[in-house]
Amino acid sequence: MTLKDIHKYFKIQLPIGADGDFWNGKPGEFSNIPGMNFSQKYGYTPYSKNGFYGLYKGKYRPHNGHDYAGFRGTPLVFPCDAWLSYVGNDPDGYGNFAFFETESMKRNGVTVKVEYVLAHMIFVYATLYKWYKKGDLLGYMGRTGMSTGPHTHFGVRPLIQEKSGSWSYMFKYEKSMAYRGYIDPMPMLETKPIYDKQKLINAKNMLEKNEKKIIIEGEGVGRKFVVVNNELREIKKDRTDEAALYVLANNGMGETTSTDVINNMPKGKDF
Repeated sequence: MTLKDIHKYFKIQLPIGADGDFWNGKPGEFSNIPGMNFSQKYGYTPYSKNGFYGLYKGKYRPHNGHDYAGFRGTPLVFPCDAWLSYVGNDPDGYGNFAFFETESMKRNGVTVKVEYVLAHMIFVYATLYKWYKKGDLLGYMGRTGMSTGPHTHFGVRPLIQEKSGSWSYMFKYEKSMAYRGYIDPMPMLETKPIYDKQKLINAKNMLEKNEKKIIIEGEGVGRKFVVVNNELREIKKDRTDEAALYVLANNGMGETTSTDVINNMPKGKDF
C-alpha cells in the first residue's frame, strides 16, 4: 500500500467541531467555530527562527503534524470512526494527549491502519478502549505541555502489520516523512484548511464588488451558481468564498445570464 492509497482509503474531517458540525477550515471571522486559526503546518515550517521543530538524536526534525489554534475549551472531536487506544500526559511535550486509530484494512496482502494524535488538551473526555463515531467528543482544546497558547496538535501516521502480528510505523525509514513515520494529513482531509486568510479577505472583497460578474444568479431568492467544467453547480450557502476563489484561480470573471439559460444547462453536483 502506497502513500496515495492511505490518502484515498483513510479520509478524515478536521478534528474540531461544535453543535454537530465540523470546522470549515477557515480562519478568523470566516470560521464557523469562534476563535479558530492556524499556528503551524506540517513539515519544515517557520518555528521560532530556524524553521525546524526541535532536535531528535542531535538532528533537526520537521513539525510532524498541523497546529490549529483557538479558544480554550473548544471541542475536539474524532475526525473518523476510531478506537481510543491511549491517553497520557507529557508536561514537556504533548501535555494531555490521546492516541486513537482506525480499523485495519488489507490491500494486496498488506494490512495497515492509521493512528492519530491530538495534544495539548485541557483534559480528555472520551473513555479509553472504546470505539467512537466520527464527530464524537474527544476532549477540549487547551495549552498543556509545550505550548505558547491554546491550540491542538494533530498528527497522523500509518501503521503496518508485520508477519509476527505486531505493528510498526509504515514510513519509519522515509526521509521525506516527518519524525517517526508521521505524514502530512492535508491530502486526507475532506475539508481542506485555508491557511492564507488574506486570500479569503480578497475573495470576499471581490465578491462584494463584482458579484454580478463572477456568480451566475438563477431562479429563486438567493440562489447562486458557478460553472465548473462546463457544468452548472449550485453554490451551497456557506461556500461563496470558495466559489470566488475558484473563479479567481481559473482566471474567470464570468458573466451574468438569464434564468432560461441556466435552466437549460447540464446540472452538476453542488459546489
